[in-house]
Amino acid sequence: MSTERKQTFHKNGGLRFEGTLLNGKPHGTIREYHDNGQLKIETSYIDGCQHGWSRQWDREGRLLGEFEMLNGSGEAKSWYENGALAGSLPMFEGLFHGKVRSWDEKGERAGSLFFVRGRKVSLKRYNELLKTDPTLPSYGEL
Repeated sequence: MSTERKQTFHKNGGLRFEGTLLNGKPHGTIREYHDNGQLKIETSYIDGCQHGWSRQWDREGRLLGEFEMLNGSGEAKSWYENGALAGSLPMFEGLFHGKVRSWDEKGERAGSLFFVRGRKVSLKRYNELLKTDPTLPSYGEL
């Protein structure tokens, strides 16, 4: 078992990333920082899978949003600096699993992709698998 404390830095010398890797995978609390020193993202991991709360802040330190993952499963989200939702990423055991959606900074829908256990699939294939895979989220009429 190999444990490594890792840090990276912005060009201005400020801390960009800090966290622990266990056998090359994130483990524990991982933090990313804006180039002005403000905390940007704080996420908890267990052996490479997000587990617990993840939070994202803007450059001024205002909380943009948060979500909770359990053993790599849940719905990860990201936000633009203006607070608008940028993406919604359903996860199952650390892999994209469901309808990944994105929006532009004005809140307009930018696109959707479908994934099953980390593999991109067509809408037709997703609907077929939805009938037999109870872990797949249903989105009503697709």
